[in-house]
This record gives sequence, C-alpha cells and structure tokens, in this order.
Amino acid sequence: MKSRISCVCTSLFDEQSISPVVSGTGDLVRALPVGDMWTVSTGNQKTGTIPTQYVGVNRDETWRSCEGCSLRSDNGGGCYAWAGRASRAANSVRGAYERGRPSTLADAIARAPRSAKACRWGAIGDPARTRRSVLLGQLELAREEGFKVLGYTHFAMQEPITGVLRHNFLASCETAAQVEEAQDRGWLIALAGPKAFPGMLTCPNYKRPEIQCNRCTLCDVPTLRKTRYAGIVFPAHGISAKRLPLA
Repeated sequence: MKSRISCVCTSLFDEQSISPVVSGTGDLVRALPVGDMWTVSTGNQKTGTIPTQYVGVNRDETWRSCEGCSLRSDNGGGCYAWAGRASRAANSVRGAYERGRPSTLADAIARAPRSAKACRWGAIGDPARTRRSVLLGQLELAREEGFKVLGYTHFAMQEPITGVLRHNFLASCETAAQVEEAQDRGWLIALAGPKAFPGMLTCPNYKRPEIQCNRCTLCDVPTLRKTRYAGIVFPAHGISAKRLPLA
C-alpha cells in the first residue's frame, strides 16, 4: 500500500549533471535547467487520473526544454503537445502555480487518488532538461512510493551511455534510424508515427480507448523489459499525421 506523503522531495544527487542543448548554430552548449510543475490530471481520458508533470514554470522554459527537438514547430515538426490540449492544460497549471498552489511531485502524490498507479513525466516539454538533481530525486520518490514511471525524452542520444534515464524513460523517436541508434545505446523506444513497427507493440489505447495509461503501464521501462517488445508505437494523430516521417 502506497503512503500518501506531503513532504517536499529532496535529493542527494549532483545538480550539475544536466543534458546539453543543441544551439541554433549547431554547437553543444550547457543549458540552464528548467523548472517543472506537477498536478493530478483529471480530464485526460488517455492517462487516467495520475500525477502529471508539466516541464517549465512558464512558456519560455517549456519551449527552451524542447530546443533541438525535430518535432518543435520551428523545426517543421508536428508536436501534438504544443499544438493540442497539453499546451492549453499547461496554461491552467501555470496559473495555479502562480497563485501559489504546491506543485512538487510529492504534492501531487499527496493529492492523487489511491487508484493512481503511475506518474507521468513530460505532458509537455522534455523532462531530461529539468534540473537533474530534482529529476533523479523525483524518480527515486516515485519508485519508493510504488508508482510506475511513464516518461519520454527526445534527447536520449545526449545522455551518458551508462546514465540512469534509460532505465526510467523511453527514447522518443520518429525514424527507423533514430530507433536503431537508440537501441544501440540500450534504450527502449517510444516511436511516433506508424500504426505498427517490427518488434514493438502498438499502444493498446489506440484500438481500445478504455485502456488508460494508469491501467496499462507498459511504458514503464522495468515493466516493458519483462516483455518481448523493444518499444511502444504511437500512431500519428491530429497535426502529427502529416509531419511524421513514418506516419
């Protein structure tokens, strides 16, 4: 049985361990890590009612966390988060944050219903760009409290090959070449675009909307590693259907 805690999570990890960002000139630079806000999703029919992270405490931070992502609109991509409900939901979460609502993962866990089995990182923005000490502390807290971890990063190739994120997040990919590169570095995959891909499982919610993330939890890396699948496929929808290479 999970305890419902209200303390603020602290961490013993090094704050300086952060991912590099690709600048506009193509050089690798060290980015100032961005903040994040946690809430309990109540209107997301796909995930269910679970603790959910929004990367960035303002729009500029969220946008910066996606610097270098091929799906960001200034790169011609079709990110569904920036174009859809997640962006509007982020505005609501930011408003609550600015009004002083406690917004750490610990706060969200304390408010979550006992039916919640998972925590979702990065409803919008890339969680790998948040302050690393905080991120690792959050992962530790979620695991200790018995939650599955549902998270994805477009910057898997910038992570150390011996780093901990590949044991917690899936590598977000849009092309077969990206899949191969990430797999060579030991990552499991979240592939956006096609309806199916060899060796991977299509998200069960695609054909059976009643199967929510909170029930499925296959995007949790330790859970997925127990199966025969190398990743999860997310068929393109909305604006992404016209802009993803494999859609």
